[in-house]
Amino acid sequence: MSGSDIPTGLMFVAPQAAFTTANFLLYGPSGSGKTMAATSAPGPVLVLNSEGPGGLAMARKHGRDIREINFEGQRVLRPFCEYVKAGADGAQTVVIDTIAKVHKRIIAELGGAKPQIQHYGQANKAIEDLVLFLRDQPMNVVLVCHEKIDDEDGERIVRPMTGGQQLPEILLGEVDVAAYCGVVEATEDTPKRWVGQLVQDKGRRAKDRSGALGAFRDLDLTEWLDVYSRALAPDESDLPWSEDYTEPAGDEAGVVDAQTLEDFAVLHEAAMTPAPPKAKKEKSA
Repeated sequence: MSGSDIPTGLMFVAPQAAFTTANFLLYGPSGSGKTMAATSAPGPVLVLNSEGPGGLAMARKHGRDIREINFEGQRVLRPFCEYVKAGADGAQTVVIDTIAKVHKRIIAELGGAKPQIQHYGQANKAIEDLVLFLRDQPMNVVLVCHEKIDDEDGERIVRPMTGGQQLPEILLGEVDVAAYCGVVEATEDTPKRWVGQLVQDKGRRAKDRSGALGAFRDLDLTEWLDVYSRALAPDESDLPWSEDYTEPAGDEAGVVDAQTLEDFAVLHEAAMTPAPPKAKKEKSA
């Protein structure tokens, strides 16, 4: 089809020279390193914080270049998006921490103590619109969530906690990388490690569009982004399966070995296995 035959209103997209940004979703239990990982992305990092005044204390202690905006309700969303669209004063990464707390605050504003079903729908749409807007901006985006464990036909499914019934799968579809975060405790030979699971296993949802990050990886989003970008680069020598491929700096340190992976899997398998029901005491005659 020649250029003159292309229907009016269609525009072909030229191939992108390089993927310099990515959208991430990090989720897991409390203390699993989600916020520290989110702020390990290239800075300055703009954080829309709904976790309270102490939520970023540890990240700040480690010298992260953070610009924090407190989420005080829906009134914040419009100026926040306008600020991001205008370039956010050079911020390279935008973090929402956490999605479920933002959703909960919106529900409370809309429906008070007794929200109706339409209020949940409105809150879901507000979150989805926010994520879709951020997804298309020329900067990294990190969505932070706690974990939600469901039982579906006897199978345990671990998803991001977002506050909406359909939101977990919607948000997973909008990001490039989704990782379940957890801790591998220290041993006599190895230090404590904060790790992200990047493939679906043990019922945990995960995703990596590049296919280059491996099954488990230390939580360092700047390093992840380097590997991710190189894997999707058009230069043949940057492809992991090319004979001319050169490992990016830090690759060897970032990948988690098989034993550590097994330790992580066993640890979190035990942590998420419900305790057996207590035996009922028989009444004495």
